[in-house]
Amino acid sequence: MTFNEQDTYFNEVIRRWDEASGKFLDACKEGNLSSKAHYLNMLNSDDSIEINVHPDHTHVKKLKAVKETIDGVGTKVQIYTNQFENIFQSREKKEIDGETAKKESTELWERMLMDLIAMNADDLRWGELAIWATNIIDINHLRWARGHLFQDSMAEAMKKTIQTTGIAMLAGETAVLGQSPEAAKIYTETKKIVDAIQNVLDEHEGGRGTFKHWSTNACVQEIIDIFHDTMEMKFEEISFNIGWTCTWLATEHNKLIPLEDGQIIVGFQEVPADGIIWPRSNGITKIREDMKTIMGDWRENKTFEDFVEKIWSKKSAKIPEEVKNICKGKKMRDIATGKTTVFNPFIAGNVLAGVEAEPSIWVSALIHVTGNPLKKIIEWVNKDKKNKYTVNLDISDMPTPHIITLLQAALDIPDEQAINKRNMGVPYAIVCDHDGSYTVAIHAAERNGFTAKVIGTIKKQEMTGFEWKNTIVGVGLNKSSITF
Repeated sequence: MTFNEQDTYFNEVIRRWDEASGKFLDACKEGNLSSKAHYLNMLNSDDSIEINVHPDHTHVKKLKAVKETIDGVGTKVQIYTNQFENIFQSREKKEIDGETAKKESTELWERMLMDLIAMNADDLRWGELAIWATNIIDINHLRWARGHLFQDSMAEAMKKTIQTTGIAMLAGETAVLGQSPEAAKIYTETKKIVDAIQNVLDEHEGGRGTFKHWSTNACVQEIIDIFHDTMEMKFEEISFNIGWTCTWLATEHNKLIPLEDGQIIVGFQEVPADGIIWPRSNGITKIREDMKTIMGDWRENKTFEDFVEKIWSKKSAKIPEEVKNICKGKKMRDIATGKTTVFNPFIAGNVLAGVEAEPSIWVSALIHVTGNPLKKIIEWVNKDKKNKYTVNLDISDMPTPHIITLLQAALDIPDEQAINKRNMGVPYAIVCDHDGSYTVAIHAAERNGFTAKVIGTIKKQEMTGFEWKNTIVGVGLNKSSITF
């Protein structure tokens, strides 16, 4: 490696890496001033957590647990990196200015961070309050204009996410790993083919412009130029993994009451943006694959009208008019993803009164619905194995995520298949006492900007020799009834 190469590598990778780490840390530090951990006097100067119990909070005795999950490029993160590339390319083509690109990228990373934090923080079991998250980023590069846009927008998104959720964040590490050997090999081998074709064109007498079949030559040359530009772009695209550690606070005593026959199931909706409901991370990989099947590459940047054109009128006629009106004029990226609701601060901090007080709403189960709502709720209400309960749900009034409705119509996906891996518009549910607690919970949700509805009941199984069936009605595009 020559001195110039070393200098280039230092400026384009090492220095950028250090700048990104510092920028992320500073953004988190600023955002953490509005966090619950700061309020409880639990943040050290380095933004790590220490349980210094405030005199008014003497019943806070222990740190509940640490949960670690990794979300990789091949799953949830990929759809956001694709969208980021669309935004960057729009800026490069002068379709949008730099400020707009940063604003759109920041909002995009907020969606991703909220989604990934929700997948961790909302997995509370006994009313734990999520107060701290650590992220570790492994990224392929932070070079040139693309890297600048990534680090500036990601830092701003980290700060805004903390301010939205109240969950403190520590930017644990940012590691620049470089391109994978596979990507480098593909780039090198493909470039050899392009260069070979280019050499054939250049060897014709008089150069490109005087080739006998100029129109053919010009066409081939244009293909090569497009191919080369696309290859360069794909090689430089941002891709990364994020690992998360989420920490909860819990009191020593259980804030949940026992399950009882006839208790009420309350379901919460995502908070929509511009009318759109999205599926959180539920089945997002399959959603991405289905979108590619229908629309090909760059699908995230295409519009709802492009989608309708691809599936033809016969299938588009299956899309409900209300869904068409909401999706009209929107890009598919804004239909497929949104700023996911993190329910933990509301459920643990409001419904269950956090670590400062006793709850006034009697709740027996907290259910993060990360897939089939009927299956998830059955699992949760029967987790202690002491008694068996049957679940009966009606989600007719819970709007199905719009991207699920569109894909069901386009690919003839049955309701039974659609519900298999997706929450179908029920991202979170609680089981409440039937003494009126469920109405208090619904009103509390409304005061805090959420929509909550009664979606079912639980029934204790007491008869022997009777076949108990769990049911759910109002599922998906065809509002099916399903037993399990």
